[in-house]
Amino acid sequence: MLGDLAQKGRCLAVPFCLRGAAEALERVAARAGKLESFEMATRMQFFGDGDRLKGKVDVLGKRPGHLRFEALTPSDDTLALLVTDGQRFTSHERGAPDCLTGPACAENVARLVPIALAPDALFDALSGGVFSFDGEATFEWADCEGTWLLTRQGAAGTQR
Repeated sequence: MLGDLAQKGRCLAVPFCLRGAAEALERVAARAGKLESFEMATRMQFFGDGDRLKGKVDVLGKRPGHLRFEALTPSDDTLALLVTDGQRFTSHERGAPDCLTGPACAENVARLVPIALAPDALFDALSGGVFSFDGEATFEWADCEGTWLLTRQGAAGTQR
């Protein structure tokens, strides 16, 4: 069967195999700092308080530390916006009476993103790069997810 698939051009050669977490981290470190900008369009679902909400999150990033997160309804109405230039941040949620501004520390940036990282570290995390943070962490292969999983223990509890 595999021979038939290969003859029909349906098998792709995998260029490498990772032999453990150390090798995975080495490959990630080799890419560090090479990506200058990115843009992502993502879908989201939220389950909680008996509700199920769907929407999109558009993410833009540019070094050093410039990030824009915009949460949208399925019909592209803005629900929440967080923008940072790496030094300052501004955040607003639809229906909220206030627009928040202040320093772009990890806690302020985490108001919209569910992981507390400073803007530069968050850029690196979102673009597949190496980032650092306070606290303890493990990095291991997760068979069920089919990917490498970083589990962080910090002040906010366990984050994956």
